[in-house]
Amino acid sequence: RVPPEHKVRGSNPPGRAISPISSCNFIRLRIAPTAVESPRSQLRLISHMWTNFFIAAAGASAALAGLVFVALSVNISRIIQFPHLPSRAAATMATLILILVCSMAALMPQPAWALGIEVILFDLYCCWRQLVSTRHGFAARAHLQRPRWEAYFNAIIGLVQLLPFIIAGVLLIAGHATSGFYWIAAGSIAIFIFSVLNAWVLLVEILR
Repeated sequence: RVPPEHKVRGSNPPGRAISPISSCNFIRLRIAPTAVESPRSQLRLISHMWTNFFIAAAGASAALAGLVFVALSVNISRIIQFPHLPSRAAATMATLILILVCSMAALMPQPAWALGIEVILFDLYCCWRQLVSTRHGFAARAHLQRPRWEAYFNAIIGLVQLLPFIIAGVLLIAGHATSGFYWIAAGSIAIFIFSVLNAWVLLVEILR
């Protein structure tokens, strides 16, 4: 006979052994609601896992933006002699600031859809700056007698490095925060690589 304090709600009548299956079902019903997390808490957990990356990305982008600014201040008289370099430098600065503001926005406590909208808006501005740089690059190609492939290369690379942020914004709005953060990471790495190349052009290649 089972004592009253050991009885399980919905169990077998007194005098019979308690079925393990019914006990497991009762326990599962009790713990299942506590295992469900809201989308905002899931985003907070994912953001916490990516905290170190976004902090590093923000610091690196700010440092590279400072390097580009120093290159502009040192070689400004030489840069303005080329009609396409000021817009190219502005596009480079814009892409680095894109990483900075996206990293700061990702560290803020906010819903995933809001972060996705912010990433897309920031990226659209950078796309506009890149299109302006591309237009000036094609216009200066004939005047400076530069090879055609150089203008196409700069145009394609400039837009491809911004594409991951559009994809990331769409995924964040759709609720796929983990995939969205991976796309932000891919875009950030691409921007770092091409921004270093642009900084080299503004610092060294322009003096040759």
